[in-house]
Amino acid sequence: MPRYIAHVRGKVALWSSIVDAPLSPFCDSVEELREYVPRDYRCRLDTLEHMDEADTLNCNRAGENEAELTAEELLLRYAKEELTI
Repeated sequence: MPRYIAHVRGKVALWSSIVDAPLSPFCDSVEELREYVPRDYRCRLDTLEHMDEADTLNCNRAGENEAELTAEELLLRYAKEELTI
């Protein structure tokens, strides 16, 4: 399950502290993220910590071979249109 809600350029995504990468596409709001969370976990979404953009960018390994991605690269790679969960 996700560990954080990551914020990048006004978008939010579920973030794994295990793989240091998003577990969902970046969405416009936390409410929109709910559709990417299993039903039995949705009630816990409000208890997740939020990670600001600086922390998200500093601790990501979301690229090929665990490469660090820029904000723009994260948003492109994990766009709703590109990612299916």
